[in-house]
Amino acid sequence: MSRLSRAALGIVVGLLCVSQVQARTLHSSDLGWKPGQDVTSQFNSFLSSEGVGILIEDCLFHDLPNAIVLSTIDGGRRKGPGKELLTAANMKKYAPHDIEIKDCIVGHVEKPLRPKKKGGYGVNRPSKAGEHMRAIHLKDAYGIRYRDLRLLGGRIKVVRHGSIGGSRHLSKEAAEAIDHSVTGNVLEEPAPPIQPGQRDVPFACGPQ
Repeated sequence: MSRLSRAALGIVVGLLCVSQVQARTLHSSDLGWKPGQDVTSQFNSFLSSEGVGILIEDCLFHDLPNAIVLSTIDGGRRKGPGKELLTAANMKKYAPHDIEIKDCIVGHVEKPLRPKKKGGYGVNRPSKAGEHMRAIHLKDAYGIRYRDLRLLGGRIKVVRHGSIGGSRHLSKEAAEAIDHSVTGNVLEEPAPPIQPGQRDVPFACGPQ
């Protein structure tokens, strides 16, 4: 894998049950991933430099600020001006893309609702909508699709856009080179109830 592709990817998930990369199906139980783990470095071992194709399926995300965070981090930029690895010309190739989120549940059951900085599980800096939780926090990625998402609890924002372009992690030029696109649907059917403190998924997941 090239140095550039290793520097570009940033993906954080609250709980990932199944992921599919380029026709290979990998299960989190096989990889030893844990709830709330930043799995960025784990993806580096099997992602090629030609982009990303990931399936997140049948997963439960609850009582955490963001279920899924998708971002692109330029490791070279952090070394100083002129060290950037990502540009407008190559950003589309290396940014996380073609990611599908299917049949997942996002919600919260803990009360009272408090932000993380006050000992709760909610977001510390909500948007004007005043959300407590976000299903997808899209920083810099594209081609994201969610299908048949179910929500549990109120004040959940399905998609929060917040590019890091112009920061010490990614240039504004690179960030503006991609269409931060997200499409999908949320089912009206309520998610099954979850008891406070529960961490087991209420459906079959992992190797079947």
